[in-house]
Amino acid sequence: MYIQRATITFNDFSKLYVTEYLNKSGTIDKYYYDWEDASSRLKAQYHSESHEQDRRYQTITEPYHIHPPKDSILSNMDRFPNYSHQDLYSIVEGIVIFAVIPTRPTLNASFDGQD
Repeated sequence: MYIQRATITFNDFSKLYVTEYLNKSGTIDKYYYDWEDASSRLKAQYHSESHEQDRRYQTITEPYHIHPPKDSILSNMDRFPNYSHQDLYSIVEGIVIFAVIPTRPTLNASFDGQD
């Protein structure tokens, strides 16, 4: 198995740590995409490893799932189903649309109607 890693840094200084496990044909067998804010606090983890050995860890979208932030009141065993963010492109797109773009001052500034 081959492993490739990368780090994507967004405009708000949050980071997505990418770890992909590739098979011999070069396709992704499983991945770990871990998103942290600018102060290195975990925001979400998008994973695709299978939990066949322990059904307590499975979600309805097995093997795709999202881990909640570590400081949440949920336990490590808790995971959310991941219906639509199952590849790097859709995960990055979701982060940009819902987290990075709204923090840009130009989008939050009020419009007074003057040019």
